[in-house]
Amino acid sequence: MKHKATTEEIIGRLRAAFERLAQRPFPDDSDYDDASQLHAELAEFDGYVAGRITTLLNGGRLSVREVESDLDLKERLEKLAASDSPGATDAQKYLAYFAEIDSLLAVGRSLPR
Repeated sequence: MKHKATTEEIIGRLRAAFERLAQRPFPDDSDYDDASQLHAELAEFDGYVAGRITTLLNGGRLSVREVESDLDLKERLEKLAASDSPGATDAQKYLAYFAEIDSLLAVGRSLPR
């Protein structure tokens, strides 16, 4: 029988993941407009997620919708990262950072509602 994680265990995993992300430097802005725009959106999303996760860590409750990922931003990062645009290399870095945010949100979504 598989062990079902308790709320305290999930909060512990959430705190550890949040601390890991906080230790990681935010990627530098790009010299290329297409990547720079996505960088700005990633920074805004990062701040939003930090606020949502802080709420959960402090015992607050959020709807599943409030801890959803930004699939539109992810798709645009993936598209630019896979392109031959000069900003593709920067977009790949942003996509890697986005993946960490996304993992953090997944832990947040696993909390009981």
